[in-house]
This record gives sequence, C-alpha cells and structure tokens, in this order.
Amino acid sequence: MVEALPMKKPILAFERRQNVGLARVTLTELVHPDELAALSHEFRDWAKAEEFSAQVLDLSGLTYLTSAAIGMLINMDAQLKARSRRLAIVIAKNSLTDEILGHTHLNQLVPIHYSLDEAIAALDQDEKT
Repeated sequence: MVEALPMKKPILAFERRQNVGLARVTLTELVHPDELAALSHEFRDWAKAEEFSAQVLDLSGLTYLTSAAIGMLINMDAQLKARSRRLAIVIAKNSLTDEILGHTHLNQLVPIHYSLDEAIAALDQDEKT
C-alpha cells in the first residue's frame, strides 16, 4: 500500500501570459499518486475558473515522471478539448522528461515545446488561423 504524502504547498503555480493561462509544476518529479491527483485537481479547477482559450503546462523543472503522469496529461488534454480549449506542454530540451515523452509520441496528441515563449507563440498562431 502506498503511504499518503502530506501536501505542504500547491503543486502548480498559475499566471497569465497574454491570453494564455500558464500552470507551472513546482515539483521536480511526478511519481506519487497523491501528487498526481493533487496536480490534476488543481489544474482542472483552475481551467474551469479561468476563461482561457489555451493553457500551457510547464513541466520544464521536472526531472522524472511516471506512466501514470503521462496518462494524466492525456486526460487533461481531453478535458480541455471537450471544452474547445487547447493545451501545450513545455519541457526542458534533452532532459529525461524529453526522452520519456519522446518514447510515448505524446507530441502527436499534445504540442510539446522547449520554451514558454515558443509555446505561447504557437498557441497564439493557432488561434489566428
């Protein structure tokens, strides 16, 4: 049985960049089920409360994530698409997270970028077309 972790601080930090919502993961690993549940709930509540056409999930500080975290990302994207919203993910280039997500081909479902500016510009361009 997995022991519950005490949640001391929020998993996500939120801000607005232009007309895009930005959620930055404050952890370095997404491994524990309680962390995944907390992140998912924080993101879902924020996405419901804010009226952005697109959201960026910044995972650039992550050094590791599990297959359950990848499933959560797919679910987050599906929830946003159901509300006609878009998701982009930012990761650190050449990181273990980059390698893991590269093996999953998640980029075929969700746009993955190596900088916030790149992600925001791509979402802004998509909105204009």
